[in-house]
Amino acid sequence: MNVSSLSNGFVRIERDGQSLLGVATGIPGKSFAIRKLSVGTNLYGWIIRGDSCERWNTAGMTEHSGTLYVYGPYVEGRPLRDVLNEDERTALSYLDRLAHALRTATYNGIAPARLHGRGIVFLDDGGVLLLPEKLIDAIHDQQDEETRRYEFELFNHPDHKDEKNISFALATLAHRVLTGSWAYYSEDEAELHTMIREESVLEPTLRRPDLRTDVAKLLHRCLRLDQVLGADEWVEVFHDWRDSGVTRPISEEERDRILKDAEQKQRSMKQQLTRRETVRKHWKQALVVLVAVVVIGSIPATIIRNRLAPRQTAGMSSEQVVRAFYLGHNDLDHELMDDATVDGAGSGMIREVTNLFVISRMRLSVEMTTGIVNAAEWDDGGREPIPEDSWLYGVTGLEMESVDIGADDEREYIVRYERWTPDDAGDIDETPEAATARRPSMGLQREDRVRLRLDGEDWVIYEIEHLSESRLDPPDLE
Repeated sequence: MNVSSLSNGFVRIERDGQSLLGVATGIPGKSFAIRKLSVGTNLYGWIIRGDSCERWNTAGMTEHSGTLYVYGPYVEGRPLRDVLNEDERTALSYLDRLAHALRTATYNGIAPARLHGRGIVFLDDGGVLLLPEKLIDAIHDQQDEETRRYEFELFNHPDHKDEKNISFALATLAHRVLTGSWAYYSEDEAELHTMIREESVLEPTLRRPDLRTDVAKLLHRCLRLDQVLGADEWVEVFHDWRDSGVTRPISEEERDRILKDAEQKQRSMKQQLTRRETVRKHWKQALVVLVAVVVIGSIPATIIRNRLAPRQTAGMSSEQVVRAFYLGHNDLDHELMDDATVDGAGSGMIREVTNLFVISRMRLSVEMTTGIVNAAEWDDGGREPIPEDSWLYGVTGLEMESVDIGADDEREYIVRYERWTPDDAGDIDETPEAATARRPSMGLQREDRVRLRLDGEDWVIYEIEHLSESRLDPPDLE
């Protein structure tokens, strides 16, 4: 077997008089990860020529110089990453071919959800090879941070797939071709994702002042997802840009003014992003202080509110009050839980819900997600695996049994339920170390004795006695 290097992870394999195209997976020859690409997976990609699709079947795997290669029929071509540095007209022609191929792939239900710089090969005969997605996923998993950045992260949206992401990716690649720079760029992957989510992007004319106004506006809208174009629309756009040109005449004075505006806006955006990233990276430590301020500061406000406004539980039966208290966990409704209690009953659980409510809102403002999965919704949805960076929180399986105590103004219930929390969530506000520790979700089967009395006309919980608890199996993670 003779192996010769081609470009960016591709090799030509000569074996038994046959030529094969080998794709480097980055997986070491004896790695456990090979199982993902076992022979039984029947990997195949697609060669798209015009409106036709032809399967490109892999023929096997081989190890060379300690790296695993997946190989299939030999084709001559260049991967997506290599064509971005061509001259503008040539690069636009490649993007035009890509949009055509994605349009055909979409019509045939084989379009990739994400684009990868090594997963798309422009063939010398005019076709486009889309490598098997499972193969590309394996390559992505093995790549170092810098390679992954240039072959994937810089032109894929962290939160979207399919049409939205394809439109975003084509806009980002076009921005790279037309301006010579990436619309969103950071060497820190988390910061890059924040920039994309926050739509922290300059108008393209600030990168290239002589860009046609209509071209710049369309790119900017697509980069911010204010507009999403289908692959067929991108075909028309790239065809127009390639044939009609993308520039307009401007004076040197206008160019200088635009570039000065760009510097000022770039500094302003960088400062805003730095503040957001500081919060994102240290939000858990900051919350140790913030939670204390919120909890302490809320005491007089709660007293005033309770004196001036009726309880949220006013008019509820005793059973409804108990149910409201426990199910309030699922919506992080600490105010409802507080209204359902007096004399410090359930104060630990209320404090925990208050803290998690603050954490969720802080994280939402920074990462566009609360990081907390509602336990009731998870239970109703069949208990699917939860994201690895999220917490499961709330109460499921609530059952209540009334206890006859022979009093008209008091009630007592035995309450059985499953309680899902971040592991040791009750200690969230104790120390910075406790607050920053990663807590996988845990579940407890619990039984409580709950006592209520009338307070004026309202039923209120005045005592919660924990009778028993036992660990449940933790939820599955994605």
